[in-house]
Amino acid sequence: MIKHIFRILKLPLIFVLLLNFSCKQEIDIKSKKGMIRADFFIKMKNYNEALAISDKISQNEPGYDFAHFVKGQALFYLGRIKESMESFNKVISLNPEYPGVYLMLGNAEGMSGNYKKAVAMYNKELALPKDSINAEIKQSVFLQMGRAYTELGNSDSALFALGKVLELNPKRAEAYNDMGQVYEDAGDLQKALKEREKALELNPNGDYQYQIGVLYVNLGQYEQAIPFLENAKKLHPEFQGVYYNLGKSLLALNKKKEGEMYIAKAEQIQNRHAQLGEAKSKATIENTPKSWMEYANMLREDKRYLEAFNIMQTVLSMDPQNEEAKKLTEMIQKEADHIVNFEQNSIQSKK
Repeated sequence: MIKHIFRILKLPLIFVLLLNFSCKQEIDIKSKKGMIRADFFIKMKNYNEALAISDKISQNEPGYDFAHFVKGQALFYLGRIKESMESFNKVISLNPEYPGVYLMLGNAEGMSGNYKKAVAMYNKELALPKDSINAEIKQSVFLQMGRAYTELGNSDSALFALGKVLELNPKRAEAYNDMGQVYEDAGDLQKALKEREKALELNPNGDYQYQIGVLYVNLGQYEQAIPFLENAKKLHPEFQGVYYNLGKSLLALNKKKEGEMYIAKAEQIQNRHAQLGEAKSKATIENTPKSWMEYANMLREDKRYLEAFNIMQTVLSMDPQNEEAKKLTEMIQKEADHIVNFEQNSIQSKK
């Protein structure tokens, strides 16, 4: 089964609302202004800056629940899950009705593979006073709950939770896509296809082309699969599954040369993924700046700049004075900017 619970949502937890529920003790105005900046950096995905500010303020103002919450978010998005849970639990000790904190704790449990605990946290979020969480947060809770139940193999509960998302927002494409996953896991490919086509219709730019293409392949409808897989290849030019399923489809349609070419490409990518997997496992086990930098550099070589940059953010949060890390981060940014500029110039030259 594909792990899809975290596909984490960059949750738009309305921070004005959260500030209103902050602790009642008097907070220094300078700290409040600092947390507005930290909140801004979270929204800009600059998690190192958000962490630096919120960590300092949470130490200076240990009773400031909002500071601990934002610190937990920054740690979470930097991949420091255990530390983020400590911050979220601190929030609960200060304010058990803080909106969004059980949702984030549930997400952290899900990232750790503790899906039953994740569901328990989501239910706690839903049990908060009605006026403390808005409809958007409820959607996020039910969506993540549906994913957790899917991972647990509880399809009825998953469909119920995802149905709740659609009650709140009938145009939430992710909910239809996740329903497709539930039906696919249960072996009902026709229902899975129907739900994923709804998702694609609602969000044509969504990442659903590959999943629909694979469903057509598994249904033996190879001609229908190819256009979706070709579109997926444009979105994910280094994704092994795209090439494998394109190759399989073309071979089934007696297009041997093209099919074998795609299968060979899939094997090449698979071998590279194995190397990356080893580097990631090593970094996870050792958890040192050096091992994470080695992994980030391999991603840079594969032009996976965003992933590489995010890892380097984590490295710099571990060791802010690491000069090699700063140089590698700068190199990643320059190469990424070069690619963007090249593509923009190419578009302009075609006009």
